[in-house]
Amino acid sequence: MIYNMKYMVYSDMLVFIVAFAMLYAIINMSIRNSENFRIFIWALIILMVACVINSIRYPIANHWKDAPDWILYGRRGLFYVLCLTDLMFFQCYLVYLFHLEHKKERRWIISFQIIWGIGCICCIISNTPLKIGYYIVNGVSMIDKTTDLFAYFYVYDVFIIAILFWYYHTRLASRIRNAVIWVSTFSFGIMIFQTVAGISSFTTLTYLLPMLVALLMLHSNPYDTETGALDSVSMDNLLRQGSKKLDRLSFLSLKLKDDHEVDADMWSMFYYFQEGYVKKVELYRLGYNRIIMAYHKQENEEKIRDMIDTKFMKAYEMYKIPYKILNIPDISFLTSSEDFQRFAVYFEKRMNENEVKFITEEDMEKYRESRYILSQLTDIVEKMDLDDPRVMVYCQPVQNVKTNQFDTAETLMRLKLEKMPFVTPDKFIALAESHDLVHGLSLIILSKACESVAQLLREGYSINRVSVNFSISEIHEMRFCEDVMEIIERHHIPYETIAIEITESQNDKDYEVIKRKVGILREKGMKIYLDDFGSGYSNLDRIFGINFDVIKFDRSLLQFANDTALGNTVLSYFAGMLYSLGYTLLFEGVETELQEQICKKNRANYLQGFRYSKPIPIEQLKDYLTKSVNR
Repeated sequence: MIYNMKYMVYSDMLVFIVAFAMLYAIINMSIRNSENFRIFIWALIILMVACVINSIRYPIANHWKDAPDWILYGRRGLFYVLCLTDLMFFQCYLVYLFHLEHKKERRWIISFQIIWGIGCICCIISNTPLKIGYYIVNGVSMIDKTTDLFAYFYVYDVFIIAILFWYYHTRLASRIRNAVIWVSTFSFGIMIFQTVAGISSFTTLTYLLPMLVALLMLHSNPYDTETGALDSVSMDNLLRQGSKKLDRLSFLSLKLKDDHEVDADMWSMFYYFQEGYVKKVELYRLGYNRIIMAYHKQENEEKIRDMIDTKFMKAYEMYKIPYKILNIPDISFLTSSEDFQRFAVYFEKRMNENEVKFITEEDMEKYRESRYILSQLTDIVEKMDLDDPRVMVYCQPVQNVKTNQFDTAETLMRLKLEKMPFVTPDKFIALAESHDLVHGLSLIILSKACESVAQLLREGYSINRVSVNFSISEIHEMRFCEDVMEIIERHHIPYETIAIEITESQNDKDYEVIKRKVGILREKGMKIYLDDFGSGYSNLDRIFGINFDVIKFDRSLLQFANDTALGNTVLSYFAGMLYSLGYTLLFEGVETELQEQICKKNRANYLQGFRYSKPIPIEQLKDYLTKSVNR
């Protein structure tokens, strides 16, 4: 039976308009430039071409009465080839969506391409003047339903898509999966309806709807209404594009002070203040008070400085909100918006308010070094190997003034990393503390110190004790006392041979915790040092309440006494008072003979500093010790 396929051009026109709007929106969106998304773009372009090819059937029929048969047949054949191509692209798009693009599963894409090739050949052959399947009557396409080859291939492709969703449904979030399934099913229903009704107006619409859902749910990047900036997801997408694109960009980060509310007009102004200075700007907003401007590297540094000094400073004079600005030449080594935040904060902590910093290659190298150290610290603490070779124990021998012998020592931490053979505490302690890693490192040092003490005792050396530093945050650890005691007992050494050094805190909660936990350790026989006395806050009432055994005078107080008469008076007052109350006094930072005499004059029991020894590997401590006479 021969059917006249009714057709209305308005449907294809509407699909073309919507597809064009989608393509225009995509061009102006910051989207991850992945293989999957490139497939999506090509599918959209092919759909627009298909709309044009399908909509010219009436102009040909009505205004070109003598059109050759090959044009009439070829138009329909080309339309179906484009439709099959679009289906093939959609199938490949799903392969990447379901993460099937690995070598083992690329057979899916190959099979799609083979079937697509066969389908295209069949559709072209069936739309030739040989009149196999399709006929032209008065310029209007007629179809013999028994040979509608395109319909067979369409059904086959839909079946394959259904198989993909059924077999790999766990690889896609349920909300996204369900949305695509329902809209695809609806589109398939439209195709069935138009076939039964004998019309052909909505073919391209059935392709557009699933693509529209995919764009909205998987590739949309909302703009911030106040600034016109993209969000953190868009920043993530930009960073994942890798160095190929990032190498062409520089970045300007504006961070306004967190405790200031930012007027919407100021954010709106920021969107425009770069006009006349840089071109092709993309803005990103991270958090509430950070805006990032990405611009092409060819904009020279002088332009950026001038832009800040003129346009931005005018805005600052109006709003008076404290700021910090970073100009960053390269972020290709960052992988996420969170990485960018950490990167910016790293430098902003070292900046004053209302400061502009142009990051140099030297700055970048320091940051990379910091991130490498942090990654190593994290790995050390996660593995928690008490014998981790990356953590080295150094120590500084301490001289007993009464015997003139070295019988105690303070342990110090160093790192030995693959890329950095020797790392001093100034490069990693602050990092460890800010990322809650310091307690794990301290336990490793304690364990290695206990092992060294045990070895020294076995070899007959006279060693009273070795001290290990712990921060206030560590003492707040629920199992702090248990962790310390378990390690000491594991090495079978007397508790008296290990001392804990802590720094006083002005926090009331810290005081109560320290007092309770120090009491537990002192009952076991451990000595407790108050570190850095005189360097800052000192509350004598709390010092007396905690019952420290040893007071370590900070080197700054000794230097003060060395340089001024007032400093000498202050030192004498504190030293005399604490000595009379029964505390053991240890002076650190002793470097000269004069400083040594000052310490001895002020009742020093122990002396520590470069005058006696620089920090040494703990294995060398035996060079400063004497053998026990009882051995």
